[in-house]
Amino acid sequence: MQSVLSASSVILENSTLEPGHVILSDGIISKVSNGLYQGPIQNHQHFEGFTLCPGFIDLHVHGGLNCDFMDGTPEAFHTVCKAHLKHGTTSLLATSTAATMPTILKFLDTCRASKSANWTDAAQVLGAHFYGPYFFPEARGCHPSEPIVAPTPDHFNSFLDYADTIITASVAPELPGAEAFVKACLDKNIRCNAGHSHATFSQVEASVHWGVRHVDHLFCAMSDRARLRLTQTYPMR
Repeated sequence: MQSVLSASSVILENSTLEPGHVILSDGIISKVSNGLYQGPIQNHQHFEGFTLCPGFIDLHVHGGLNCDFMDGTPEAFHTVCKAHLKHGTTSLLATSTAATMPTILKFLDTCRASKSANWTDAAQVLGAHFYGPYFFPEARGCHPSEPIVAPTPDHFNSFLDYADTIITASVAPELPGAEAFVKACLDKNIRCNAGHSHATFSQVEASVHWGVRHVDHLFCAMSDRARLRLTQTYPMR
């Protein structure tokens, strides 16, 4: 079945159509064109004065509407995803927090199941952002101190059993065992981020060679000049 959405403005990757329209075939975009739609398709919705744009993909989100993904229940996951769809997020990575192993495993179980949920009123769960407990203790921010540990194979292998669900994993590069964790993630096709870290330039540079490709909320609970002055000489990198 075909349908058409048209609006006063349609945002594309490198340009904007004013006005423009989008043709859908069985719910999949088949064509995007300039101008108002003039054709035989009867199922046509026009949004005068509105902008039609791709949905947001949230790579780092913990909860919403008084629910947290770490609640670990299908109801909590659905509630969070409904809340974010209302604000334009159409898909997301459910993001964990520093917690005990049983709590994180429960989160991963529910995340795995939620990937195949046929919700029509909520954002799609693409997978998990494994976030904590491998943080530098002094850069843990709002996360509790008790679960914070350095990665070891005995600890992280249980999590990597969920490689079909974990899309991204975060680690502080200066921790003992960080290199082994990053390389184990890459072997499972999991992207690694540096996060909650006081790593020096050389430590971050080394982590990039291991395979780290992104940074979580740079300068928020991360290294800054005041902290780095205590350990580095000038000029600082």
